[in-house]
Amino acid sequence: MMPAIKDLILWHWKKGFSFAFVYIEEAHAVDEWPISEAGVDIRQHKSLKERRDAANTLLSHFGGLPFEIYLDNMNNSFNSSYPSWPFRFWVITKQRVVFKAMPKSAAYHLEDLDECMNNFDF
Repeated sequence: MMPAIKDLILWHWKKGFSFAFVYIEEAHAVDEWPISEAGVDIRQHKSLKERRDAANTLLSHFGGLPFEIYLDNMNNSFNSSYPSWPFRFWVITKQRVVFKAMPKSAAYHLEDLDECMNNFDF
């Protein structure tokens, strides 16, 4: 059985991986493309403060995880350079992308990410 994302992050962090969380534009903002599964009504961010507040709301569900937190700017430069909408898992080393998770059948399979990290040689 594949561990939950929180367990996966902690497992690989203990093995030496570093993690970063980049909060990008809202994928399913209540005022743009709402979905009932979201569980939280968040409007599309109009300022970095709103984006920070939304990131903090999400991170409160993942408390205690060992990663740096970044906000994409309001021009969405990170998401333009590294398309991540609605979300992605990336493995980057020495300024090179070595893995980019892609959804399969509208879902992400953590097994692919776990396999990449298990085969990674520091």
